[in-house]
Amino acid sequence: MGVLPIALILTVLSVVVFSQIAVKARKEAQAECEKNIDAINSAIERYNARYGAYPAALQDVTGTSRVRTPYFPDDMPKCPLGGTYIMNAQHKATCSHKFAQ
Repeated sequence: MGVLPIALILTVLSVVVFSQIAVKARKEAQAECEKNIDAINSAIERYNARYGAYPAALQDVTGTSRVRTPYFPDDMPKCPLGGTYIMNAQHKATCSHKFAQ
């Protein structure tokens, strides 16, 4: 067996392995995004319970880079896939990366 067939086999194997790693990483990032959405939805409901109304804007719950809230005192959640969290008309959080798929 020559060098070329061995190199071809190694190339194919590496492509398969790296693609599986990429798929696994994306699934983990999607799971982290869903966890963030659940946390934001929980904060929206706690805001409603505290003030008797839903927040006018998602930033009322998540805060900003300069303003912290009691719901996320350390930092606002960030989508690991680069999306932006938004609150829809039903007062539920969703992520913009879901619309880009």
